[in-house]
Order: sequence, then C-alpha cells, then structure tokens
Amino acid sequence: MNPYDLANQLADALSMHPDIQRLKQLKMRIRNQQAAKEMMDDFFEKQKALAAMYEAGHTPTPTQISEIRHLAQVLGGHPLCKEYIDLEIKIAGLITEIQQIIGEPLRIATWYSEIQ
Repeated sequence: MNPYDLANQLADALSMHPDIQRLKQLKMRIRNQQAAKEMMDDFFEKQKALAAMYEAGHTPTPTQISEIRHLAQVLGGHPLCKEYIDLEIKIAGLITEIQQIIGEPLRIATWYSEIQ
C-alpha cells in the first residue's frame, strides 16, 4: 500500500462528501450576495489576524475580541452564513477524527507514546 495513493483516495472521497459539497454550494451562494460576502470576508480576515496574534505569542485586546464576537453574532443572524459556519465546524471535526486515525501508527511508533 502506497500512503500517497491512499491519501489521494482520501482527498477524492472527501471532495465527494455531502457536507463538503454543501459547503461549496453555500460558498457560491454567499459570494453572490454582496452583503453576506462582505460580512464573511470581514469575519475571516479578523479571525485570521487573531490567530496570527496568538501564534506570535500576543494576546488580543478586549476590543479585538469583542469585535470578532460581534461579527460572529451578526453572521449567526444570516441564514446562509450561519449554515456555512456551522457546516465548516462540523467538517473540522471530521478532519480532526481522520487526523487522529492517520496519526495513530506514528504515535505508537514514537517515543511520545512512552511518556503518556
């Protein structure tokens, strides 16, 4: 078994997963609604900036945190945006589970498993 071939098969299977297909549809519908697109762009730009701050070891200001929370609430009031965000979270859970399955042989084979 070639792991690269299996990884490509997994990628193909994921691209056909109903949740990922629905996510693509929602993305296209949101792109066609200017107000929804701008809200999503703004939210994800700010989310990316906060993630970069955390990765750099910095703490966001209360204003920055409040702003992203407010944007999340606004998105939650828009049906397409809410469905998109909810589905993205669900897919992230699926990917996490897949990563755990894939990582299990490495976890068992490395020293890391000895210190747990």
